[in-house]
Amino acid sequence: MWGVVPVRSVFCVLLIAAVGCGSSGGSSPSDSQPGSCTTGTEVVLVKPVPGTTVSAGTKTLKIASSAGIAYGNTALLAESTAGGSSGPFPLVGPVKAPRDHSKSIELWGTPTPSPTPPPTPTPEPTAPVPFPSPVYYAAHGFGLQPGQTYLVEVVRTDSSCRPHTIRNAQFNTASK
Repeated sequence: MWGVVPVRSVFCVLLIAAVGCGSSGGSSPSDSQPGSCTTGTEVVLVKPVPGTTVSAGTKTLKIASSAGIAYGNTALLAESTAGGSSGPFPLVGPVKAPRDHSKSIELWGTPTPSPTPPPTPTPEPTAPVPFPSPVYYAAHGFGLQPGQTYLVEVVRTDSSCRPHTIRNAQFNTASK
């Protein structure tokens, strides 16, 4: 019949089954093509919000991951659909979750009115995250060109893997 199944074979089957699992909404390990860079987790772009138009002066991109990213040399690349790119810039994190300042609560009682009220913080728009308990990462230093459409890709700086586009991670930059 079967006899003794080598432990290595059982491990390989379990590993393949685990990697094949994923969910919709972002980029998961099962989305990747052979040879493409992945984080080993599901990833979504949260800032800028996919599909929005941002200033070409935007320097930071933020992603949410379904779990901590274990790979050290993971970076983000902003690839223009017109050709050219900005990056790659290494992921830093975990970082604090983006905060919606419009929902802040005054914890110290009623403030004393001042002659000129302080400016109201502008909410930081972020995309919804399709999984519980996200871990946030940021990449800093982008030099985006005005009037472009960008796709955000995961790259590994220590590997020759192909950049992996994060599903639905597209945004535009405003024209001058």
